[in-house]
Amino acid sequence: MNRTIHALVALFGAAALASAAVSPARADDEVIEGRLRACQPGDPAIGGIAACSRAWKLRAGTVDLERDGELEVDLKGLVPADGASGATAVALALVCAGEGGPVVAAPRHFELAPRGTAHIETRLALPARCLAPSVVVREFRDGAAGDWIAVSGY
Repeated sequence: MNRTIHALVALFGAAALASAAVSPARADDEVIEGRLRACQPGDPAIGGIAACSRAWKLRAGTVDLERDGELEVDLKGLVPADGASGATAVALALVCAGEGGPVVAAPRHFELAPRGTAHIETRLALPARCLAPSVVVREFRDGAAGDWIAVSGY
């Protein structure tokens, strides 16, 4: 009987280990999960990327960056606060350690709907180490990424 109990314990233990090995995600897979906030004049440069020169507003914005580099950004109503025409495309980047830190850019730019709305899914090549990470949304114009107009944080 003792041998039977040991065999059952071993079987259930092996099943639990196998189940854990194939589980799709862990809580520590999140690098950044949170809200985005719009840029205001006077905000500081982030990682050498200049802040906006005019105020922006953002009705809702979220960011989710996984340890494997999967990045998902949702933007709703990212438009200039003065009602002027806004960005038609954005570029995304991960900035490490704030001002002057390494910047990892997404491999391409992404179109915005006329009212500043977009759902973006892409992958970044994350560095081995990144202190104080922030995701910045940059205005994309004239074929290049410009000032940041939204950032993860509060």
